[in-house]
Amino acid sequence: MINKTLVKGLGKKLDEMIDWVKITGKPLVGRVFEIVDNYIPNGLAYLNEKYGDKIPKQYVDEIEAAIKAFIDDNYQGVLDALPDALDQAIDIKFFDDDFEAVFIATNFNAIITAIRYYSQKKLEVL
Repeated sequence: MINKTLVKGLGKKLDEMIDWVKITGKPLVGRVFEIVDNYIPNGLAYLNEKYGDKIPKQYVDEIEAAIKAFIDDNYQGVLDALPDALDQAIDIKFFDDDFEAVFIATNFNAIITAIRYYSQKKLEVL
């Protein structure tokens, strides 16, 4: 199971990051979504409580390190923490281990970059 304090911090961070009024561009709809998204921390805590013991123990340290880095706005730390865990969890048979780790890290970095880019563009429009 993932550290409960970290899960709570992750939920709070996500709740703070998501501004539904800006995303929807409609104050009334955005405020309704804001009320609903207060359940994010509780939902993550529930998932951790219910299914956290199903996470293989060898991955918990890396996942916790990634969550802590995310909470601290250390996105490079997230990238540094996850590739080893992903490399262990994902085995792409036709890649050797070194290339596979680079492939996973690069794609994860691309996803983060795309999310940041899209979020910034969306906020510029609003």
